[in-house]
Amino acid sequence: MTAVTFPPYGLMVVEYDESIGGDGTPPRNWHGTEAWPQWRGKVVDLISGVLWPRYERTTGWQGAATARMADLTRADFALLQALRPVHQQQTPIGTGTTPHAVLMELEDDGDVTDDTGGVLKDRSLDKTLRLYLTGLADPGAVDHLAKNLIRGLYFNSGSVDLQLKRFFQRPRAYQMAYLMGEDWFTHNHAKSAVSPALISGHCFQGSLGGVAAFYDSQPLNLPAAAQTALQRHTVDIGDRRVFAGVHYPSDNISSWITALLIAPLVCPDNAGGTWLWQSVEAHSAVYKALRDAVAADPASPFVNSMRVLRHIGANPGLTVDDALAFANPGS
Repeated sequence: MTAVTFPPYGLMVVEYDESIGGDGTPPRNWHGTEAWPQWRGKVVDLISGVLWPRYERTTGWQGAATARMADLTRADFALLQALRPVHQQQTPIGTGTTPHAVLMELEDDGDVTDDTGGVLKDRSLDKTLRLYLTGLADPGAVDHLAKNLIRGLYFNSGSVDLQLKRFFQRPRAYQMAYLMGEDWFTHNHAKSAVSPALISGHCFQGSLGGVAAFYDSQPLNLPAAAQTALQRHTVDIGDRRVFAGVHYPSDNISSWITALLIAPLVCPDNAGGTWLWQSVEAHSAVYKALRDAVAADPASPFVNSMRVLRHIGANPGLTVDDALAFANPGS
């Protein structure tokens, strides 16, 4: 098999780079006691050890995961091929159904917000949240959750996904498919897919936006069907990017790891992280495909990262130091 050289993705578009603001700051809801650059650096160390290496201009790819880049990407392509047809399949929304492809196009547009996360023009995740909940909950409750979704997402996630993308520099699947002989590969146009693949911003932001909506929903006494729809919406946002071929399945692993680790540090308690993990386990088709791949092959390139993800998910409030210790028990 021909050896593959992975190029770094490169510099991001100016709008993304400007939104980071220099080196980057924590999300507005951050209440962690550790200095932000140190905490973020430990997340980079964790992911570069078990999933995908970081990139440094002078020395290239760094981290234990460097040795597994090609195997991981080939395994990702195998799952992408199996999941690709789901993009055109119908998924339940409200009391009806619609294709994932239609919802992905809506979510590919970003909301226009002010500097506090207030929505000046709604055109993305809040719009699909309305579709998921319409007919399943009181219209006033649906309106409340949709109007507050983007602000909650903004306060919980900030520019963390873009900050991490700078470190990991993973080239997108559409950049690597031809080089790796994956001639079957296709992807749908996504105008927001102009940044390194890992971490998946839609998966990360959708997760923490969903957590914010979970807290907002507590006094609303949503019916069970609406609660399930809220969980599905939270994970479907990231899953759809995989179905569309613009993200690898393992990009979502990195997003869930980051979201679960930061949740206790932007939320009032551990309930949000617990709810998010329950949502991923119960409703993510991408997680199910990854889980099944690991069960079928104990030597799967997903084994280490999935082991760490499951440990973090099963232990709400786990610190990044504890996660690192679990990932590297001999160090």
